[in-house]
Amino acid sequence: MIFLLKPIGRALLLGLSILLVSNASALDDGRTDVPGGIREFSGQTVRAHLYSEPGYCLRVVAAGVQTRNADPAPPTTGGVILLPPGPAPDNVIWAGLYWEIIGNDSPANAVTLNGSAVTPVSLGVTASPCWPEARAYPFFADVTGLVVAGANTVAGLDDSGSLAVAPESEGASLVVVYQNDETAACEIIITDGNDLMNVSGQSFENPLPVSCGAGVSATLTFIGADGQTGIHGPAPDDQLWNGVLLSGTRDDWDASDPDAPGGTEPELGWDTDSWAVTTGDPNVAAIDIPLVGGPGDCVNWLATVLEVGVGSCQPTPAKNTTWGRIKSFYR
Repeated sequence: MIFLLKPIGRALLLGLSILLVSNASALDDGRTDVPGGIREFSGQTVRAHLYSEPGYCLRVVAAGVQTRNADPAPPTTGGVILLPPGPAPDNVIWAGLYWEIIGNDSPANAVTLNGSAVTPVSLGVTASPCWPEARAYPFFADVTGLVVAGANTVAGLDDSGSLAVAPESEGASLVVVYQNDETAACEIIITDGNDLMNVSGQSFENPLPVSCGAGVSATLTFIGADGQTGIHGPAPDDQLWNGVLLSGTRDDWDASDPDAPGGTEPELGWDTDSWAVTTGDPNVAAIDIPLVGGPGDCVNWLATVLEVGVGSCQPTPAKNTTWGRIKSFYR
């Protein structure tokens, strides 16, 4: 069930909460990739839902970095997230930082971005994604005032420095909405939560409240922890849009932050994966572990970003409206 609040006049920002009712049911839609599996609605809810309007031409980018057991020395670690061109301190409308720690106790979480402390918000705790540690602790922080163009340094992620010894960080990603002078997205949807995929035949579906129509070009991004590939061979794990497998490889969570063809060393699993898609009806992002190809990959799915209908930016009107008055609608 989706509750959607939309201001009249297609305002710049729609900040809202969505209730996605959990409902595990036997897979019955004829798909063959998860035969006999269990399909569940994702636990993700809308973090931000934005629309461009004349004078407020919005775009979004996402990027991440693996941090597990990386420098600097324990008890914390970090890394550099390199944003694509576009965001700058004077044009960032909103920015979110995502990360995950696996461990046996709640992490200290003295996390910083570009040297400034952030305020962690828990996305919910699950069992760890098939490691000896007991639990996975994913977090979000609003970092709108801390993001810089290009390289952004995240630090303070709890990490023992040893594989399979608690605590261990997985990685971190930035999602940045910014104002652009040349192009504009019809709408931008950002959802987050914590879905643990750890059973073959398991599937999570995240319906997204697209309102800019069907048949529109879009970019879909999945952010998640603990994807593996490489020396251990492909570990089946799928990313799907409206029931269609996006990569064709059955190894989508492939430890590829920063992006690297075929992924990187499998123990350092963190993904920020983007795909070209087309809107339809419904508009459902999904992940699954298919009952094919050997043992499936355990993954925590933390966030989803959809940018719909990028076109030319309209000129700035003589009188700007809406942004300052509705910024407070973010959840």
